[in-house]
Amino acid sequence: MKQFKYIILLSLGITLANCGAYSFTGADTGDAESFQVNFFQNNASLVEPGLDVNFTRALQDLIVNQTNLSLVNSGGDLIFEGEIVEYPIF
Repeated sequence: MKQFKYIILLSLGITLANCGAYSFTGADTGDAESFQVNFFQNNASLVEPGLDVNFTRALQDLIVNQTNLSLVNSGGDLIFEGEIVEYPIF
């Protein structure tokens, strides 16, 4: 029974120690000070009008609201780019 208590205490200690560096308020952006989001073109076979613009703006808003990075049009320290390749309707 005594070993069981030590195992529980050890497990609890390891769990609490590992959770200390986690943050719910945003990501670690390192040395980056700015970011840019290139236009996400809609190349899906089912084209939803305005989805490309809405997605690009939503991604910009998400990063601005959850980090301290500045949004720039070009030359950003971090660059987000991609394309929409599928748009299923369920």
